[in-house]
Amino acid sequence: MIHRIIDVANRSHVTAVSWFGKREQIERTIKQGSRFVVYSNDSALLRESLEQSFTQLLKR
Repeated sequence: MIHRIIDVANRSHVTAVSWFGKREQIERTIKQGSRFVVYSNDSALLRESLEQSFTQLLKR
């Protein structure tokens, strides 16, 4: 369905926008021809950053 939306948008000279939280979804949508993809959201990016930071601190 997403591929069809992208095709219709491209034919109409409109950019189809996709918003996903998983990298696999983004990669698939880009391969399908999407030109505007939003990844994750503020709170998820902050959580991931904090998890990485604390993981590195605890390894020391």
